[in-house]
Amino acid sequence: MKSRFLLPFLTTITVLSWIVIIWLIFSVNKQPKIAYVKSIYLVENYNGTKEAYQVLQKKVVGWQSNLDSLKHTYEITIDRYNQEKSTLRKEALNSLEQELMLKRQNLENYQAVVQQKQLEEDKKLTEGVYAQIDSYLKTYAKEKGYDLVIGANAEGTVLYGSNSFDITEEILAIINQKYSGNK
Repeated sequence: MKSRFLLPFLTTITVLSWIVIIWLIFSVNKQPKIAYVKSIYLVENYNGTKEAYQVLQKKVVGWQSNLDSLKHTYEITIDRYNQEKSTLRKEALNSLEQELMLKRQNLENYQAVVQQKQLEEDKKLTEGVYAQIDSYLKTYAKEKGYDLVIGANAEGTVLYGSNSFDITEEILAIINQKYSGNK
């Protein structure tokens, strides 16, 4: 009676042991799932990038409009100075020259402020876009079981990659879809 129960039990243990051994062999020797994306292409074609830079461009147009107004006011003052300098008394001429200097300083200061604002805004938007792409890419890689996703760019991070490892278009479609859904 013991042998009747012992034999199936030992057979089951043996089969389970082989299953565990085979599983261990394959899990240890598992090839990592690797892919790459064309980083620059991905960033340039991501809808979030396009929208962020449209927002920046609107701000730049507003700043440029203000700059043009200051420049126009300065040019009018120069024209007035050139027309009236021979007829003005010394005090009035000095006053107009002071006004010209002040307007020129204001124009130069505003130009510097606009350039700085544009750089800061560009940096902020770029960081935001990279954070979005990074978040979407991590989620996608985990969902698809990728162990490693490499960014290929013009500097040569990836010197060669078979097209079968290139998931750029797939990623671009997914992140643009997620971006559209997050609006």
